[in-house]
Amino acid sequence: MEQQGVPDSEGEKNLIAKHNQRDSEEKSMKVEDGFDSHYSYVLVAARRARQLQMGSRPLITTGSTKPCRVAQDEIAAGKVGYVLPETLHKPEVEAPIIPKFFVS
Repeated sequence: MEQQGVPDSEGEKNLIAKHNQRDSEEKSMKVEDGFDSHYSYVLVAARRARQLQMGSRPLITTGSTKPCRVAQDEIAAGKVGYVLPETLHKPEVEAPIIPKFFVS
C-alpha cells in the first residue's frame, strides 16, 4: 500500500531529487556582478537609497519611485558600485584617553 507523498520507485525518487535541486538553485541568491558579498551590495544600495531620499536625482529612468528599488536598478545598470581601498586609513588624531572609573 502506497503512502501519500512517499515515492514508491527509484525513478520517482530521482525525479523528486532533481526537482528539489532545481528549486534550491532558483531560490539561492546570486551575488550581483561587481560585488564580493551580499553584505557589500546591501551597504551600497542602502547608502544610495539614503542619497535619493535626501534629494539626489536618479542616475537612470526607472518605473519605480521607491528609493530602495531605484538604488537596486542603478546598481543593476552598472551606474553605482563600490571600490575597496588599497590601504586602510588610520585617523590622524589620537583618540582621547578615557578615564577608568572604579567603585570604592
